[in-house]
Amino acid sequence: MRRPVAIIFTCLLVAGIPIATASAQKADPNQINKLRQQSSIVKQGMDQVEQLKAQRKQAIAQLPYLKQRAHDAMMLSQRAQQDYQTTQTKFQEVSDKLNHVTLRYIQTVQSMSWAQAGLEGQIPELSQMANSSNIHDTVLVFSQAQTIMNNMQGQLDNMRSLAVTANKQRQYAETSRNNATATQLAASQAISQQTQLTAALHDSQKALQSNVASDQKELARTFNKLLDSGADLPGVDVAALGLPGAQRIVQLALVEYHKGVHETPDGSNQSPDIARYLTATAGAVTGAAWCAYFVSYIARRAGMPIGDGGQGMGYVGSVNDWAQSVNRYFSSSDTRFHPQGGDVIMWSPNHIGIVIANHGGTLTTVEGNASNRVNKLTRSATSATGYLRLWGSPLNGAKGGSGGSGGVDLGAIN
Repeated sequence: MRRPVAIIFTCLLVAGIPIATASAQKADPNQINKLRQQSSIVKQGMDQVEQLKAQRKQAIAQLPYLKQRAHDAMMLSQRAQQDYQTTQTKFQEVSDKLNHVTLRYIQTVQSMSWAQAGLEGQIPELSQMANSSNIHDTVLVFSQAQTIMNNMQGQLDNMRSLAVTANKQRQYAETSRNNATATQLAASQAISQQTQLTAALHDSQKALQSNVASDQKELARTFNKLLDSGADLPGVDVAALGLPGAQRIVQLALVEYHKGVHETPDGSNQSPDIARYLTATAGAVTGAAWCAYFVSYIARRAGMPIGDGGQGMGYVGSVNDWAQSVNRYFSSSDTRFHPQGGDVIMWSPNHIGIVIANHGGTLTTVEGNASNRVNKLTRSATSATGYLRLWGSPLNGAKGGSGGSGGVDLGAIN
């Protein structure tokens, strides 16, 4: 149930809430160097993860192409096999005909030779046959045999030529078949290798992500130790530390809290630090309520700016409307949603802050313009009107707006 806004807070005053008095001090240089070294390791690991993701994406994108090549190679191999079978059949037919003509030719030559041998008296039996028959009949038989032999010789020459051509075609078809089979085998091997590469990249990515997560935890421990000491962090860009988006928001908010930012003079909505917050919002008004400017500043420095153009917003109602337009809004009455550290908590249209942690429905928050300063408070999760989750993917389907890890030019933000 929502409480009356005036009782809980306004951006100008929160009654009955202790005011933080932590004063910033310089951190141990050795701890700062350790933080930077760990940050460098984390960022290198994250870069390597992104490289592996890109390589795996490229490898996966190649698979359909390789599968198409394998399919084409299979079809080509089948056609080559059919062509080879056809030419092999034709070659066999021509060879059979050549053998048949050759046999007839040999038979004719043999007949003629036997007749000649008989006429020349080389074989007594044939000579006797020749002497006992009409010489004209013998000459006629010989002449007919000569004519048949000449015809056979011509057919034999033609068939030999056809046989040579058919054999060349058969050899070409066989070569084509072998090449097509080799291409099909190579295509199948390429698919297998690409699949293995994709799996290997996936395994490497998972292992590296595990290492990065471990390095991030170590980085967060170092960073939290510095924050717990209340130390300032000169020269450290928290947005570039390599921490997850939600954690960046939390850490940045805590950094501002530990600085002990407050209005000067009290109730003026002004101070050098508050002026710094205003630089994250286009058209910011000096002296206006600054809780939304504070949140816009943290979001901008974390690399997840508020607004379609990342221009920031100074009015809580506008933040609420934008969050809904980009599907990053959850109502506090939605039982499916559980606020987490890094979420923006809203009491639209009056006040806004940042969730640091959720302890079973009791929230720790850091809010700007709470009792005229950046304050750490305890809130009920159901006291808010809704929440904005800048980090991660858009909820319930994106319509546009801020990304979960977008790179932002932070040069104008101090």
